[in-house]
Amino acid sequence: MNINCLKIMILAAVSDGEIQDEELHLIQMLRSNIPSLKALSEADFNGAVAEIYNALSSGIAVDLLVQNLGKELSSEEKNRGYALAMEVCRANFDYIPVEQEFINELEVLWGIESSIVEAITLSSDLRYN
Repeated sequence: MNINCLKIMILAAVSDGEIQDEELHLIQMLRSNIPSLKALSEADFNGAVAEIYNALSSGIAVDLLVQNLGKELSSEEKNRGYALAMEVCRANFDYIPVEQEFINELEVLWGIESSIVEAITLSSDLRYN
């Protein structure tokens, strides 16, 4: 997994306009437990946050950011990034329409297979509903 999966989690967290405490806590917990994310330094994390913030502040559309990040991910990494984004969006037990739209964009722009969507959705619903 590369830093682009981390950037997708950050995008998921800000998809509703602000990063909730639960979302930030989850991202930090995942960073400290997923081996490939554990290898990223605090500077890497801060750089990823700054890059996403600067891109959004300059008016770059979320769908363009998602497409660009997806270009550097394998199918497996896209599936993992999709699952992690869903986890972040659901972290505060309030899965609002703008977060759902972000997840739908990932599905469409990255061509996430319906079997993956169904599995991740079911797992998420069982844990967060």
